[in-house]
Amino acid sequence: MMGITILYNLDKNFKLGREDVLSFQDYITTVYDIEKTLKKIGYKTKLEVIHEENYTILKKIKTDFFFNLCYGIGELPNTEYKIPEVLEKLKIPFSGAGSKSIFLGSDKLKSKKIFVENNIPSPSYQIIKSIKSKLKTRLSFPLIVKPVKTDGSIGIQNNSVVNNSLELWNQVDYVLKTYHQPALVEEYIDGREIRITILGNHNKIEFLTHSELVFSKIFDQKRLWKIDNFDSKNEINSWEYKNTHVSCPAKLSPAVRKKIEYYSKIIWRKFHGSGIARLDIRLKSDTPYFLEINFNPGIGKDDAAFTAAKKAGYSYSSFIQKIINIGLTRDL
Repeated sequence: MMGITILYNLDKNFKLGREDVLSFQDYITTVYDIEKTLKKIGYKTKLEVIHEENYTILKKIKTDFFFNLCYGIGELPNTEYKIPEVLEKLKIPFSGAGSKSIFLGSDKLKSKKIFVENNIPSPSYQIIKSIKSKLKTRLSFPLIVKPVKTDGSIGIQNNSVVNNSLELWNQVDYVLKTYHQPALVEEYIDGREIRITILGNHNKIEFLTHSELVFSKIFDQKRLWKIDNFDSKNEINSWEYKNTHVSCPAKLSPAVRKKIEYYSKIIWRKFHGSGIARLDIRLKSDTPYFLEINFNPGIGKDDAAFTAAKKAGYSYSSFIQKIINIGLTRDL
C-alpha cells in the first residue's frame, strides 16, 4: 500500500482577519475531504502541518508521495513555491505544480510580462509602487486595481474598479497600505468571465470542461461591475455570491474555444506548467483576454476545478487519483 503524506498549513501565530477566516474555512475542509478520499481509494495517509518553524522536517519524512496543499511557509510572504522546491530536491513525487510554475504564476507582474513577451492578449497594465506615481496616458478608464501578489481575489471588491483619478488613487492607497505590496492597475475588460482548468505535465496536457462565471441581471439593473471579487467566491451570505453562478460547460463557438486553447498551451509552456492550473479569461468580441494563471487552484468538492472535472466525467476520487498520477509521472 502506497503511503501518502498530506502537507498543509496551520500557522500557530496566524492572525485571522475576515478574508483569512473565510478562505481558511474552505481550505481546511478541502484538506480533510482529500484525506477521506485518499483513504477511500486505499492509500495509507498521514497529515503533516507545515509552518515557518518546522518546514525543514520535509527532509526527514519517509513517504512514497507528498500531496501538497501548502500555500506557503507559515506567514512568510511569497513562499508557496518553496515547498515544491524542497520536494524537487528530495526527488520524492508530489502533487500539484512545480516550484518554477508557482514562482512565476503567483506574481502578477511576472505573469503580465510573460503574456506581453509572447503576444498573449491581456489587458494593458501598470504597476504602481507609490501614491506619488503617475498614471500612464495609454491606460483608459475604467480600470481595476489589485494587489500584485495575492490570490483567491483577496483585495478585490466592488470598489476595485475605478472610473476616475480620485477613485483610482484612493484604491491604490488602500492596496499599498493594507497589503504592503505594489498595486496592479489594468484596464477593465467588460466581457464574459471564462475559466479553463488544465491538468498534465509539460506538453502532455488535458483541458477540462470550459466554464463561465455568470452574473445575474441585478448587475445590469444596478449598474454594478461584473467582477469575480472575494465575496462572490467566499461569502455565501453576500449578494455577490447569491447573484453569480458557474455555468459548465460554457457556451463557446468552436473558433473561440480553439483560440483559447491555442493561447493556453503557449502560456502553459512558458510558465513551465505541471500539475494543475486554472486560467482566468475575459472574453470580449470573441477575443480572449488572459488575466492570470493560477497554479494549484482550489480542488475541493465545491471548487471550480472539480466542477469542470465532473463535467469531463471525473468523480471526486478519480479526479484526486488523476492528480496523483500526474505527480508520479513528473520528471524530477
